[in-house]
Amino acid sequence: MNIPTYRFMKKVIQELQLMYEEAGVPLKSIHIGGDEVAEGAWQGSPICKDFMLEYSMTDVQELSDYFIMRIVDFLKEQKIPFSGWQEVVLGHDEISERYLTDNAFGISCWRTSANNHSDELIYKFANKGYPVILSNATNFYLDLAYDAHPDEPGHNWNGYVDESKSFALLPYCIYRSIRTHLLANQKQEEKTSLTAEGRKNIKGVESALWSETIRNYKGVEYYLFPKIMGLAERGWHSSPIWESMTGIDEQLAFEKDLAFYYKRISQKEIPYWDKMNINYRLPFPGLYIDKDGFLFANTPILGGEIHYTTDGKEPTKNSKIWNKPVKCRTNEVKAKLFVGNKKSVTVSMNSQFN
Repeated sequence: MNIPTYRFMKKVIQELQLMYEEAGVPLKSIHIGGDEVAEGAWQGSPICKDFMLEYSMTDVQELSDYFIMRIVDFLKEQKIPFSGWQEVVLGHDEISERYLTDNAFGISCWRTSANNHSDELIYKFANKGYPVILSNATNFYLDLAYDAHPDEPGHNWNGYVDESKSFALLPYCIYRSIRTHLLANQKQEEKTSLTAEGRKNIKGVESALWSETIRNYKGVEYYLFPKIMGLAERGWHSSPIWESMTGIDEQLAFEKDLAFYYKRISQKEIPYWDKMNINYRLPFPGLYIDKDGFLFANTPILGGEIHYTTDGKEPTKNSKIWNKPVKCRTNEVKAKLFVGNKKSVTVSMNSQFN
């Protein structure tokens, strides 16, 4: 590896090995990244152009293949399997794919959109023999905002992720993991199916918490709890009963399972988080005013109190408690969920009565 890039990579790998040896911990794999190369970065590089000419390369895919193979070669010499994002294993010929599948530890699949069919890559990779780790941005990117509320921190480039989204992922029925998507109920035979051998290559689930919007550790806790509970649930129980169901039966089974999930969060996790002073997030209550002017409210969290106002003021613990439909002729309703000393963000809705 005489080229500076490869000397640098070799040095990084060697230093990682030394760190693990000093700690007495086995180094099972090194993640080589591979995603988000800036568009045009290699095409616009004089060094890359000269290198491609020297080695008779006709396109950037060949250059990418060369780079990845050199890194994997060195890791193989050190008896260290590689890991990487899904881009690392895209576009290779059959010989290269056999080499990569033989030396891969885990391929993290993150871009899983039904709009551009990238959700099919998960099963395509698994069927080819790659060990796949489900890192779906649609379900497991924890720095995506919980929802579209203006007071919620986080990104929204790939929609929103809350604890119900992480809970909804189905490793072996991946196309049904985005329940609100227009294609969520698309027949699986219209897309790449997971073979029996491919099923063995779905190795696990993985969440990502990127730090661009995090300013302190309380922010970390807010993103993690409770949405990480869905990751834990799906890692522990990958095939819920509703996986094999369809139609209204599937919907009812999912809702029953989801209600039990929230019950366990309410009764087991929240008391512990309170005890440990963890900055978890409470969902704001749902509000609805029917045609007769009755206010309805709900929350999936058990043991909490929904406090509301009809005079435009912020709800506090001293505000009225909603526990049954109430007549509500007002311009605006505001509400918050309170659990112990915690409270949700405020949700408001305009009434149809003026």
